Amino acid sequence: MLKNKFYLYGNDAEATLPAHLHLGKYMLNKFKSFGDHEAIINAATDERMTFKELTQLTVDIALSLVHIGVKNGDVVSICSENAFIEKIIIFGEPIEEAIGFKEFLTQHANVDDFDTAPVNPLEDAALILFSSGTTGMPKGIRMTHYNYLVVLHTWYSEIYTDWYISFGQTITFFLHQMGLALVYYNNSDEKKYLEIVQDYKIDFIASTPTGINLILKQENMYDISSLKSIVVTGAPCDGLMLQAIKEKLPNPMLVYQYYGMSETGTISSPRRAPGNPPMKSVGIVRDLFVVKILDLNSRNPVGANQRGEICFKSPSLTKGYIGGPVDCFDEDGFFKTGDIGYYDEDKYLYVVDRIKDVIKYDSFTLPPAEMEAVLLQHPAVLEVGVVGAPHETFGELATAFCIRMPLAGGVRFIDKIPRCIGVKVDRKKLKQML
Repeated sequence: MLKNKFYLYGNDAEATLPAHLHLGKYMLNKFKSFGDHEAIINAATDERMTFKELTQLTVDIALSLVHIGVKNGDVVSICSENAFIEKIIIFGEPIEEAIGFKEFLTQHANVDDFDTAPVNPLEDAALILFSSGTTGMPKGIRMTHYNYLVVLHTWYSEIYTDWYISFGQTITFFLHQMGLALVYYNNSDEKKYLEIVQDYKIDFIASTPTGINLILKQENMYDISSLKSIVVTGAPCDGLMLQAIKEKLPNPMLVYQYYGMSETGTISSPRRAPGNPPMKSVGIVRDLFVVKILDLNSRNPVGANQRGEICFKSPSLTKGYIGGPVDCFDEDGFFKTGDIGYYDEDKYLYVVDRIKDVIKYDSFTLPPAEMEAVLLQHPAVLEVGVVGAPHETFGELATAFCIRMPLAGGVRFIDKIPRCIGVKVDRKKLKQML
């Protein structure tokens, strides 16, 4: 069968993942191999857990689930803050009422005597992840053992450092399959975030464009020289911002953005792209993926530098959503992402914005993300969001909501500014008022 000239094809040379693999057994074997290496660190308390301890706790949790009657096909969920236990299990509703983790954890066994329960990796769900809810209520994404192992497989070469700070359930799996230490913190305080980077000598972080901008706006109060690489994800990031953060880091190895979804993992990345990918791009299509761009009106595939909806196929794609089908596939079986994007002559992919967020001004379509990127270049703008305000003549007018960048020392309101003879401000007296 001939390849479609309008499609982007990822490399299939590494499509060697056995279909019989079991996610639980795969991760457990990884845990065992890393032994006394640190796996998880709570930055708030400096509490630490090794992979050996993580292995034992994982086995105890599995046996305790069996003890209370959990079997294949049951749904287990977790309700917890971002904590050690949350990193190990999804715990929840197989019994009559909710119980605490300590009450639940009753079984203990020798790790070497434990084996995972048999599953059908191609059909049985390993995890239910949840979408971000940008188009409504978050949807439960059903990922089979095979789906998720393909996700981990395609990401295996992305991470190569020792200490990592990031977010998300999937990221935890990425890190632990490679024996990396995850440092976590419950609160979203950007200053504490930088303090953690400084104290733990973090060398690799993943963040959203907002998080990257907060790093850029902070004064040089923290030593972040340990940072070697930053991955940006979660929303389109302007190339100028990426270049700015690269210049700010004293020892950067790599600053880039990748494109992915909870439904499938990473779709594209610059990590193994040939040449020098443009900073604004999200790289080349990953192994085992096929991507096409569909014209928003005709729904026909388009060529280079033509914008449209990004659609894809992959063996890592979810088996479906919990609660019923959702209209997210086209007639050729491609998943419709709802994202506007394009690719250039070198097959580098670019993500512009969400289709539903595009502002329709007169006969033009204006992506809010591009305007936000411009506004964020202003030193007085800390954060920004752009939406379309209804207008009788032009349809919508771009409207920005901004958070002003505060002065590091704060602002004092007084009745009168002290002055020297004439009109000069008496700064000596102002300092006395601090």
